[in-house]
Amino acid sequence: MTWSLVSVAAVIGVVGAPMAHRLGWLPLGPAFLILLLSVVVSFITVVVGIVTVVRDPA
Repeated sequence: MTWSLVSVAAVIGVVGAPMAHRLGWLPLGPAFLILLLSVVVSFITVVVGIVTVVRDPA
């Protein structure tokens, strides 16, 4: 479950960024890609944390 969520988020980030760039949605270039990557990583961390707490409550 956790790994599937991480995989989906990673695929969306890796595939979505170049597609958005080609469509002209990423005008800020590398700086925006770094920001997007940090947001994706933060989201993955939050999701994994929530899933871990839900599956294995302390």
